Order: sequence, then structure tokens, then C-alpha cells
Amino acid sequence: MRPQVVRLGLCFVVFIGAFVALRNQVVPKGFGTEGFHRVQAPALVESFKLVHAGHQACADCHPDIVEGTFHVKAGVSCESCHGPAEKHVDDPSSFLPPKPQGRDLCARCHGMVVGRRADFPQVDVKEHNTGEPCMSCHEIHPTGGE
Repeated sequence: MRPQVVRLGLCFVVFIGAFVALRNQVVPKGFGTEGFHRVQAPALVESFKLVHAGHQACADCHPDIVEGTFHVKAGVSCESCHGPAEKHVDDPSSFLPPKPQGRDLCARCHGMVVGRRADFPQVDVKEHNTGEPCMSCHEIHPTGGE
């Protein structure tokens, strides 16, 4: 047998051995035994502490704001802008969800993206009213609430 064929065969053996060894180190135990996921994943997710209160918790205490806010009517959750609110639901006086202040939050959805629908409101954040927070001109909540 030619020496280059032997060397190529050895390279394949080393490569396959390294791949199997790396795969055994990287792939979690239980992966693929019951479908394309880890068996432990549901228990792990269940062990996480809840941090989001959900839309209904906001609507229960702030119905006027929730019913009058366009973003909520369009399907955007209050916690998308105000952050996790479970602490606020547990004790409203000790934790207030933050009011969005800068421009980055609005730009996540309303920044210019070529692939977005033409009827979706978009702005060029670098050119549009630079230096001012969006809320200085655009009222998000009809009552000016939180």
C-alpha cells in the first residue's frame, strides 16, 4: 500500500477519534434519548424563578393604561418595554418597573430595517430628533401613566 494512503487513513482515524471524544464532552447526558432535546431540560426550566408577571397582571391593576395603549393592542407586552414585573406584582410599593428613558429600546422595533413591511413605523434613529428620548415627542400611554 502506498505511504500517502496510509497517512491519509491515519488522519481520518485521528479525526474521527477526536470528533467522538469532543462530542462526548460537549453533548449533554440524556440528549437524544427521547427526541431531539435533553431529558433534563423541562425540570431545569421548571426550577427557574419566575420574573415576568404576564399581561393579565398588568391589566388587572392598570386597565385604563393597558386598554388605551396602542402597543398593547398590537400585541406588545408591557414587560417588553418595562422589564420583568413579578416583583412589582408581589409588592407594588417596593418595586416599580422602570420607565424607558433612552432611544435604544424604541429602536429595537422601530429602527430602520430594509426587510420590514412598508406600513410598519420605522425611523432612522441616527437622523431622527438626535439626542432626545423618543418619549419627549411620542406619547406611549394615553394617560401618561407608567
